[in-house]
Amino acid sequence: MIVRIGLLITLLFFVVNTLSAQLSVIDTTESIIMKEVRVRAPLLIENVHEWPGGYVKMDSLTIQSGSGYVLSEQLNTIPGVFMQQGTLSTNRITIRGIGSRTPYNSNRIKAYWGDIPITDGDGVTAIEDIGLNDISDIQVLKGPASALYGAGLGGVVLISPHQLKNSSKNIVYKSEYSRYNTFLNQINLNLLQNKSSSVNLNASYLNSDGYRENSNYERHNVTLNASHQQGKSNFKLFYHYSRLYGQIPSSLDSLNFYDTPQKATFTWVQIKGYEKSYQHILSGRWAFPISKRMAHSVNLFYRISNLNELRPFNRLHEGKNSIGLRDKLVYKKDKIRAILGVELLHERNSVKYFSVDEEDYGSPTNANKLIRYYANVFSVFESRIIPDLLMQASLNLNKTGYRSIADDENFSFDWIASPRLGFNYTVGKQHNILGSIGHGFSQPSFEESLMPDGSFNHLVKPEQGIGIEVGYRYASMNNKLNLDLTLYQLQMKNLLVTKRESEDIFYGVNAGKTKHYGMEASLMYNAFRTEAYSLNMRVNYFTSQNEFVDFVDDGQDQKGNQLPGIPNHILSYQITSTYKAWTVNLSYKNIGKQYLTDDNTKMYNGYQKLDGKLNYKLEILNVEGNVYMGCNNIFNEHYASMVLINASSFGNNKPRYYYPALPTHVYGGITLKF
Repeated sequence: MIVRIGLLITLLFFVVNTLSAQLSVIDTTESIIMKEVRVRAPLLIENVHEWPGGYVKMDSLTIQSGSGYVLSEQLNTIPGVFMQQGTLSTNRITIRGIGSRTPYNSNRIKAYWGDIPITDGDGVTAIEDIGLNDISDIQVLKGPASALYGAGLGGVVLISPHQLKNSSKNIVYKSEYSRYNTFLNQINLNLLQNKSSSVNLNASYLNSDGYRENSNYERHNVTLNASHQQGKSNFKLFYHYSRLYGQIPSSLDSLNFYDTPQKATFTWVQIKGYEKSYQHILSGRWAFPISKRMAHSVNLFYRISNLNELRPFNRLHEGKNSIGLRDKLVYKKDKIRAILGVELLHERNSVKYFSVDEEDYGSPTNANKLIRYYANVFSVFESRIIPDLLMQASLNLNKTGYRSIADDENFSFDWIASPRLGFNYTVGKQHNILGSIGHGFSQPSFEESLMPDGSFNHLVKPEQGIGIEVGYRYASMNNKLNLDLTLYQLQMKNLLVTKRESEDIFYGVNAGKTKHYGMEASLMYNAFRTEAYSLNMRVNYFTSQNEFVDFVDDGQDQKGNQLPGIPNHILSYQITSTYKAWTVNLSYKNIGKQYLTDDNTKMYNGYQKLDGKLNYKLEILNVEGNVYMGCNNIFNEHYASMVLINASSFGNNKPRYYYPALPTHVYGGITLKF
């Protein structure tokens, strides 16, 4: 049934594409402005069509096209990006297949919230803890695409903080309710807005009983975002607080996944496993011009977090506090732009393990205090040799180290230099041809750098690779049709593999070489646009091959096998139609098969799903708003929203590969603007 719907959408797309050649009802002024728009924060791109690399921007309308608390559905429409979601607090993001080997979180990619890195010192990123009302837009740079934000093999996710600017409304309130007693309340307040200053306060509360046993979830977020213009200087203050409580149902074996997916793993139910955490983020930024052609910005940030996690095998208490600096100089003259900067991070981490006794923790069974630090020196140079040819050269230098205070042991990696060269050539103002070649790396996390006895493994090395991509972009003069096509290849060495001795003891080893290559395609078509009616369609497609080139594991040669945890393709259709005050969103996804083990003997065949949302725009007196209702997984597809690769089995238990997704669930809500 769903396949037929997908074929129908495809047929409809091409029929409308043919018929629209006869139509001319387009606001060309607005379209041209859209084509030339500059993306200012957190990354300045003079023209989005001229960026020499894999780049996607997701605006606020796209982010809000689904439910008010799940970001994975929107991120999974970006070709090359795949966000798996086991629970509201268990997620994994991969970009072009990089990051698939991290069991329970996102690694090998970096994320920034404005100018603040929200990736921990050990490389772990948790963007799922940010409320959607705290996000203005999301930019994704795929592969080792920008020295400005390190040279990660996977790429970087840049999140722009939400602000109520240039709006006549000072209060935005949103409330949403959905199945499993899930409810969300959000409020955005514009406390101050004048020519020189603005102060915004955002808050949200999310609570859910959960679909599965032992899956209750509760999260509080508060964010303050203030800016002040004093002469030619700009000052920004940012503060964020979040607190969450999330029970852990864990993954399931195949029998329970298909027969009783609402159940949690027995040991986790028995212990009532959970995680409790909070964090504070504080940042101050000062930007000012040095001359007519040079500007300087400096950003100081501080993060503190605390985690209490109860597992069947122990209780983890972990406290982190980090301080950092991001300093940047920008020079621009005529057709030349140069950027030079440094990013420093120093993080202290206290780790303690206790018994699982809820009443009496007793003394720690193991404890350590750790220090992590890194320095990124980055530079970018852009020039137009001829008017239509943009050349970009960049270099990132990285130094990363660790220190164990308990053992008085230091461990650091050598300096890593990551150069990159890219170009973008414009043909006839509508066509862009781009290409790049660059070096990227991923440092081992702290846990991957330790041996089971707690000592540092001085033999472990960073993953390193060379990425090559070529692409083509097209944008019609009236912006009615946009096409983006990219081919890429990444050769990687020193692949980090997790060796697991038990459920709670694992460490990293380097295990040979891999090759990643694929194709990303995106097509956006504005079929109609009048004052009363519009129809917009998007088709996104991603396919890849990710192979072991040289990998022997426990005596088994895996050469030629596919890396597990990466779908062989992702296809998505999105249709957005408006008629007067009504808006309809339909989203179809087809996620391909993925292997579950390195030896490729276990496979998950993938799934298809259809989501929909109906929105009505209302205006009563001086109050604007929206009333909406949506349904995810309309045809009640039973599928795994996250898989655990190379899952081990201990005792007589079967390996637990699967996190079951939610069945059909309806949600509804209201947004009011005062």
